[in-house]
Amino acid sequence: MTNHESRLRSLAKDLAEAYTQLDDIKTARAQPPEVRVMAPRPGPQTPGDWLAIATSIDCEQRLREIAFDALGSIGAKLRDGDAKAQRLCTLIAFYAYDISKLDWSDAIIDELEAQLDTIHKRTEGVHLQKLAHGVEYRQTARSICVRLRGYGHSTTPETLRKWAERGKISRTQRADGKGLYLLTEVMDIISAE
Repeated sequence: MTNHESRLRSLAKDLAEAYTQLDDIKTARAQPPEVRVMAPRPGPQTPGDWLAIATSIDCEQRLREIAFDALGSIGAKLRDGDAKAQRLCTLIAFYAYDISKLDWSDAIIDELEAQLDTIHKRTEGVHLQKLAHGVEYRQTARSICVRLRGYGHSTTPETLRKWAERGKISRTQRADGKGLYLLTEVMDIISAE
């Protein structure tokens, strides 16, 4: 049995960011095609991206199953609010040392990697379509760094914050105080260097 603590912790943190991006996409409605209508059509609207919703349901169920088994095996106490995907990922990252000592920690890592790949396929495709149509959602510094690693670039959230302080990139603040940035602005700076 090998120690997978750092890999498990890193995967759990990246997966929490991926679930945050997936939650943002779930509620974003696709732009309707340009059709001229004489009067607005009232009535029910589509709730959002159905593929992101289905992916979220499927992945969250599998995450709950494996996280509850792992956390139960190490004796961690769960509360009522701990069933959300981001919270479960945080708990997995927190208890990474204990979980890595389980005999079946390889299965946990495989599941987290599979979920991360699945969610990235859904969010990357939507993200690239939004860029093509001129609409881009702002993301946290950590999620931008994860995406940049996928593109072969390396930077830190602190670097993004410094660039925002210096006025190189724009920054808006979320209700919980986290800064949000545009990936295209960061890519422009990296490609210029």
